[in-house]
Amino acid sequence: MRLSVTLDEKEYAELSRIGAALDLSAAWMIRRAVSEFVARNRENVAPDLPLRRPESEAGGTKKAGGSGGH
Repeated sequence: MRLSVTLDEKEYAELSRIGAALDLSAAWMIRRAVSEFVARNRENVAPDLPLRRPESEAGGTKKAGGSGGH
C-alpha cells in the first residue's frame, strides 16, 4: 500500500539529518515508526491518545493519498 504524507520543514530536516547519520532512508524510518506505533496500540487504543490534530495544525486538506485499488 502506498500512502502520501506531509511533514513540516523542521520535521523533514530532522528526519533527513537522522537518516544521513544512520544511513537510512526517510521511507524506511517512517515505515518503522508506523510499525512501532501499530504494535504499541494494537490491543487497546488509549482513550487519551491524541489521534486528532490540534486545531493549530488544522487548515490543510484532510486528504490521505494512496494508490487506489480498494
